[in-house]
Amino acid sequence: MLETQWSQKIRQFKRSAWRHVPSAKWYHKTVDKPSVGTEREKKIISRYAKGLILDAGAGSGRITNHLRTLNKSVIALDISVEMLARQVECGSNICGDVEALPFKNETFDTVNATWVLVHFPNWKEIVRELVRVLKIGGTILFEMSSKEHLNWAKEILPDIEKKYSSAQAYESFETVDEIYEELRINGVRIDQVIPYDFLNSNEFLKFLCGQNESCEKQLFNLLSTAEAIDFWCRIEEDILSSFPPGMSHKNFFIANKIQMVPLLDRNYVNVNMATNLNEAARLAMKIIGQKKEQLLLIYLDVHYYSTLYSKRVRRFHRKLTEIFSQFLPIDPISIASQCKKETLLSELKQGHYHGNFKKDYAYEDENINILRHVSLKEEFSYWAEKLVTTWHETPPNKTDISICDVPFGPIMEYELMKEIILQTPSSVYFALDNEGQ
Repeated sequence: MLETQWSQKIRQFKRSAWRHVPSAKWYHKTVDKPSVGTEREKKIISRYAKGLILDAGAGSGRITNHLRTLNKSVIALDISVEMLARQVECGSNICGDVEALPFKNETFDTVNATWVLVHFPNWKEIVRELVRVLKIGGTILFEMSSKEHLNWAKEILPDIEKKYSSAQAYESFETVDEIYEELRINGVRIDQVIPYDFLNSNEFLKFLCGQNESCEKQLFNLLSTAEAIDFWCRIEEDILSSFPPGMSHKNFFIANKIQMVPLLDRNYVNVNMATNLNEAARLAMKIIGQKKEQLLLIYLDVHYYSTLYSKRVRRFHRKLTEIFSQFLPIDPISIASQCKKETLLSELKQGHYHGNFKKDYAYEDENINILRHVSLKEEFSYWAEKLVTTWHETPPNKTDISICDVPFGPIMEYELMKEIILQTPSSVYFALDNEGQ
């Protein structure tokens, strides 16, 4: 009974909040801002949404408007008239309840319920209603907060669940297995599980930042630019989407309604599953190792868009590198050091890059040195300066440079680092009272 009352309290709070005019204005203004999560969702949904689409819980049109710009046929449904009033007027908008959809059985080819199920304790009832209006062979798209993430976070942050104990902050946290089973009994098969939006509400990121709130705030300020968002979306799509569910706060599900109820067999789910945090971390590092060439090449691509673009992305990536330097080697120097030169040379010859990337190498040397690339030289200069300017602050054991937040890559490439330091005037590095040290 207490659980039912709690569920009803959350539902009533959410419904009244969304119908409130100031809340609708605030929501529209907030979600209309560019973000990694929204851009990733738009790309995934636009790729899989076909035929007649229902955007259930459409809000002020975050996804609906995007799909309509792609000339897709979309019916937007939301319980809030105030939300719907802010949609682009170029399609059918219906005021209705996701718990009792005003449509006949098997009406839609695609049902999108992003930012819906996660708000309700009774999400299973809503799933059944969404599946009811979906055609056989149709696709259902939604996201859910990861219970794997919450459970693993409790190992390092025992009180984490208190964050979500109020009706206002409530989120449904479910494991992939729990969602798989609920979909299975409704005749729906999961095709993909995509972890995404890794830097948003990620408890592991908060742990790595420690008590330094300015560190996390600075990272998100750098991620607010369109250039950094685009860069990080590429990293997520090409590399991090292969991480185990639980490494990000949310997972995105792509599933299909089929004629027969699937057997209890999860082997078809295209995802790297992990049972605990240590296993997930090992899998993540293995994936980074397997895709290190892709990671490096995305970074090198960025260098050729524009000088301004490059600078903005570098500031964001350097901050991220400092945070993760003790966990994942994501700086371009570390990755470049690990890459096989033959692989990069082969990729270059196939023309996989923008701008004048080929001209920098000119192919005169089959044993090409990745670290000769100008953008990587600039990275060496940055980390060399950071290392030397803080060298006098380190403990007596000068090999312990982690206090400088310098990633391992530049340190391992000692000879090149030394060359940069020797060729740079000491006045760049040292204050007068440290000169000669």
